[in-house]
Amino acid sequence: MEIHLDCSFKRCILLCSTVGGFTHAAPVLELGAVLAARGHEVHFGTSSGQEHWESDYPSITRVHSFGPAMPDADAEAHYAHMIQWRPSDGVGSIMESKLFVEAAAKDMMIEFGVPIAVMWPQMPFFLAPVSYIPGQPGFQVDFTPTSEKASIWLRIRNEMVLFWALPHVFAWTSWTREVRKRQVVKHSVPVAPKPNHLVFVNSFFGLEPAKDLPPLMQVVGPILGDEYPPLDESYRAFLESYDKTVYVALGTHIVLPPAELLKILTGLVMAIDAGHINGVIWSIGKSARQNFDRSAHVKPPNGDKLPVGDIMDEKHADIRVPSFAPQRAVLDHPNTRLYLTHGGGSSANETLFHGTPTLMLGFFFDQLANSA
Repeated sequence: MEIHLDCSFKRCILLCSTVGGFTHAAPVLELGAVLAARGHEVHFGTSSGQEHWESDYPSITRVHSFGPAMPDADAEAHYAHMIQWRPSDGVGSIMESKLFVEAAAKDMMIEFGVPIAVMWPQMPFFLAPVSYIPGQPGFQVDFTPTSEKASIWLRIRNEMVLFWALPHVFAWTSWTREVRKRQVVKHSVPVAPKPNHLVFVNSFFGLEPAKDLPPLMQVVGPILGDEYPPLDESYRAFLESYDKTVYVALGTHIVLPPAELLKILTGLVMAIDAGHINGVIWSIGKSARQNFDRSAHVKPPNGDKLPVGDIMDEKHADIRVPSFAPQRAVLDHPNTRLYLTHGGGSSANETLFHGTPTLMLGFFFDQLANSA
């Protein structure tokens, strides 16, 4: 049956994405492109210095700057703190580093009657709970997406994660109340298991445990661009030369300590020596790159010690360590045999779309849920 969409009703729609990097903004911008194609006027709002994120989306008619972005040093400290967290520690220490002021968008809906929609990379916390999913998504202990194989003790531990955090929850509630009082916000934001606004989840059942959703929640993933940067000649030649390549990308915000980076690098070199793989492409950004101890050595069991500095300078033909790689094109190549990833929302969606076998090393929130 052919479906005809009525595009005569048009709105001005503001897309907002301020923190988390371009990978957080991309799904929102992709939705904006669809809305613009239906005749709506689409604007984009973000923090200063990030306005270029919309450059590949000509349908965005106006860009708004919301003020300075989080300083790089603060962002790095924030993510370094999050990397040290484990779900079994409870959510208290995480709440100390978060302000959770997204309620301001809900205030606009209440005060001005502006409908809002929120995009989540995973099933949201506290919404649409079901009895067979213990705890809260992203905070689950020992990778328990469902209770199917969980012991009674493990189910209890998952439920206790939030209980142990109550002192921090009370402190955050008090802080929030004072902030709202100073801004003369007199109404409260409703808290209920079913949202009173649109909630989009950039995931899909299969990656997420299946469950009933209320009318205003919709699974819409994976949201991926129809086009992506192709392989340049150097990457194409590398992948054609090494038919058992491992692609490594641990995310923009994952900055591991030198000892952990050396462990991963040593494992990759040992896998090459053992013949399990014959090539490595490790895409690693500026911040994480600085944590490599260039004076250290990789010590494979069979062979000479390899200076880390030489590997980082790509003096070994079978290992490439770029600051950026055309990820989707690399994942789509048949000679990419394994993807070592942190399991963030975009990476999980991309590797599943391109069908690349994956080894996940999750650190927090949706990464842990995707790894499970």
